[in-house]
Amino acid sequence: MSRGGGYTIYIERPAGPPIGFDEWEYAVGKVDGVRLSTDEHQSVTNPKTGEVIGLRAGPGLAEIRLRDGRWQHALRWFSGTIVLRAPRDFDDPDSAMRRLLRVLAGELGAEVIGDEGETYR
Repeated sequence: MSRGGGYTIYIERPAGPPIGFDEWEYAVGKVDGVRLSTDEHQSVTNPKTGEVIGLRAGPGLAEIRLRDGRWQHALRWFSGTIVLRAPRDFDDPDSAMRRLLRVLAGELGAEVIGDEGETYR
């Protein structure tokens, strides 16, 4: 089953306290290939219409480094949970994003969880 597109993935502590912003900031600072964004705004493109929608970035937005060295908005800290849209290759246990999420979750004492409650280890 493909988890790409609109499928949401979370990093959270199901049985513990929510992830504090300071914990998120610390974990992002320790993990290679991810950084907090300094952008005040971000834009996303609706894949069906091509419409570009501007959003306020807010604190806790993190970027990941792509293979070509560019940085892309990908992860958002919100009320103690980290949220992202699953990339197309997320079903592959060795996908770059799954590896990155496992490292971040480990730093936070948290788990990687899908929309349907499944955990990704």
